[in-house]
Amino acid sequence: MARRRLILGAGILAGCLGACVSAPADAPAWFHEREAATGATYPNLRDVPTRTDANTDPAHWDAVAAEVRAAAAQMRASPRAEPAPPEDPSGFVDQARRELEAARDAHPQ
Repeated sequence: MARRRLILGAGILAGCLGACVSAPADAPAWFHEREAATGATYPNLRDVPTRTDANTDPAHWDAVAAEVRAAAAQMRASPRAEPAPPEDPSGFVDQARRELEAARDAHPQ
């Protein structure tokens, strides 16, 4: 019984979709003109390539990985890669505390 309902529902859905997709027979002339003009502009799915031309050579990607590792090592070796420590850590903490208190005072509750 459930299978029969499923088949009936699928048939009704297919019929409704078929009615929505096709152009009505009594469509105005401007619709047929526009349909004829745009009909050839839609791409044909048979023209979509099924193969890819991606480079899948492992030696190429090993060379790319080596270049990236060399660039990373060069970047890490630069003295600018390390963050500079604050000149006076206690001064930094005091300044941060003053800024937080100023922000708190600027927004009274």
